[in-house]
Amino acid sequence: KRDRFESFRPSEARWSPHQIDVEGIRTAGTKLMVWSMCPIDADARPMRVSSRFDELLRHLDLYHELLGRFDDQFELVSSASDLDGSFLTGNRVGVILHIEGMDCADDARRVNELYGLGVRSFGLVGISGNHIAPSATTDPDHPAGLSDLGREIVSAIERLPVALDCAHLNAAAFSDVAAHTKKPLYVSHANCRALCPDRAQNLSDAQLRQIAERNGLVGLSFFPKLLTGADATVSDLIRHLDHAIGILGTYRVCFGSDFDGMSMPAMRGLESISQIPDLLKTIGERRSASEAHKISFENLYRFFRSTL
Repeated sequence: KRDRFESFRPSEARWSPHQIDVEGIRTAGTKLMVWSMCPIDADARPMRVSSRFDELLRHLDLYHELLGRFDDQFELVSSASDLDGSFLTGNRVGVILHIEGMDCADDARRVNELYGLGVRSFGLVGISGNHIAPSATTDPDHPAGLSDLGREIVSAIERLPVALDCAHLNAAAFSDVAAHTKKPLYVSHANCRALCPDRAQNLSDAQLRQIAERNGLVGLSFFPKLLTGADATVSDLIRHLDHAIGILGTYRVCFGSDFDGMSMPAMRGLESISQIPDLLKTIGERRSASEAHKISFENLYRFFRSTL
């Protein structure tokens, strides 16, 4: 019988080898992960996020099937009480389900449907902008922010115990979200525009200060193009980490790797999740083991413990 996951295995060389697998997760000592869904419409241009709700449901179904197949290794996190559950002291890894791009939403009620299916983190846009908001990746200077439906969706997310992810939003949309929600400002994967100014997905110092004021969280991306604009090494990531901590403080920074969500080649010295211990050792040499633990686990745990 053909493995039903086969069609979801990327065939292009630039997406291989995978940066995450079960063995690597174990090697890294991982305890909490965010699994992202960013459905790609194969009939459209590359990396265009599908607007079809049923396509997203297929991805959700596959994640739930994986959680069932590997129930001895992973545990779905749906509530704050789950974060106090067995995975902390046992051998399983906590998993939070995330959507990158609400292209599937033709109505704000979709938010409640997806919440019922286990989604606990909502990103409004991905690489490409949509009918919700423009993306900083493709339309950084677009004057428009949230659409009317976008504001309705933000309001729907506001009413639920979930995270609202501002990753990829252009400046106008980021400001609109900040004005339309009281939630902490969360950016799952980005770096510092002061160090890599040609990537609009990165955050300005003003945005970082706003996130700090709203007791938010930023996940630093391992994508070389967001670190230097070209190739990158662990030293480049450390530069962004130092800059972000200088504005946000140690408690508001975590890892937003984007493993298996970035084109190859990956950062030199951090090609897969199995090399996370080496990164933590490097951070520990510059700061402390306690700070490295906050960045690699505590901050993300605390944020979702509060959000959920």
